[in-house]
Amino acid sequence: MYFLHSSQNSRIPNRRPHTKSRRGCVRCKQKHVKCDEVRPTCGFCARYDVPCLVVPTRATGAESSRARSGTRKAQRGSPDTRDETKSTSSEAAISPSSNANESVSSLSLWEFELLHHWIINVADSFDISPGFHRAWRDQAITAATKHDFFMHMILIISALHLATTNSPKFTERHREFILNGCSDAMSAFQRAAQNVTDDNCEELRSFPFIVAVYGLALAQFDRIEKSEETVLDETIHIMNLIKANYILAQTTDPIIRSRSVKRWVEEEDILVDGENSSGHSDLIQAVNNLQIYIDISGDDEDVRTLNTRAATKITEPATYTLKPNLRPFVWPNLVEDEFLGLLTARNPMALVILAHYAVVLDQARSQWWCANWGARIVSVVRSCLPERFIPAIAYPLDTIRLI
Repeated sequence: MYFLHSSQNSRIPNRRPHTKSRRGCVRCKQKHVKCDEVRPTCGFCARYDVPCLVVPTRATGAESSRARSGTRKAQRGSPDTRDETKSTSSEAAISPSSNANESVSSLSLWEFELLHHWIINVADSFDISPGFHRAWRDQAITAATKHDFFMHMILIISALHLATTNSPKFTERHREFILNGCSDAMSAFQRAAQNVTDDNCEELRSFPFIVAVYGLALAQFDRIEKSEETVLDETIHIMNLIKANYILAQTTDPIIRSRSVKRWVEEEDILVDGENSSGHSDLIQAVNNLQIYIDISGDDEDVRTLNTRAATKITEPATYTLKPNLRPFVWPNLVEDEFLGLLTARNPMALVILAHYAVVLDQARSQWWCANWGARIVSVVRSCLPERFIPAIAYPLDTIRLI
């Protein structure tokens, strides 16, 4: 019996020890496929050309101690740091931009949830074109893995999306994260922009777009009743954020045009056919009619010239058939700093022109980051204008149905 038992065992092959993939990517885990753990993209994700994302492992021992220490340093100056000691090591370091540099620090599980929300929900909300969506779902994640400033903006916009869409997943921690702002990320971006190369020009060129989305979305956050002055000041601030896109384009576009690799977004992703760009003749006519009001405004010649140039630029996005949901980002890029100064000084005709730009914003109100901001601007401008200028905003009032 012993020899029989032994011979039977000898014919049974030894079972291969089970080797569990402990650092596998999220997609492989979801598909119940063993991840080969190749970085930055595993074989399975490379095969299907999808983003390869890895959930960070829980730190233990000395690593956990260092993580908690790093968290305390990162959170210095936050509204409330008392709850930090209660959080686990997997929830450490809310903001990756606290040490914003060219490389990306490890994400906590909490941050990873925000990143996942970006991929599944936020990128999909950019209702522009399939190519535009793919760029901000795939290339944007690649950029985020290389640059902390890019990662931070993606995370904070994801938190804003949860807030402005009234998601039940939105928590006080998200609120605190949003209120902490992104000054470190912006500083890191400005440092990177001083050294534009073939390797980072696409990321630098694309970053101001999400900064602009951030600015518009932040205006929708905590929809409390804001004073007229606050609404106007926030609008000017948003315009300054958007204007950075044009300034940086002057540096990066020559490099991008000289590259042989495919751009993030091609022209067909952001432009519409000529026959589909109709429906803006009323806005064009209304803007053209503003010249009469500019001429009789009583402003000096330099101010009238500034207002004339600012007014004529409102309709430019329609003339070169840019998709409607992208048009709010154009006019702030084109206006001069001196015109923003007129808005700050509450020049009546500058406010009239701003009300006509608000129509462009309102045309994109289906986008969560625009929402009702156009209507709020027109309402505030109507309250601020002297009575004799009210007829000049008849078109915005009627279009946004405020009369």
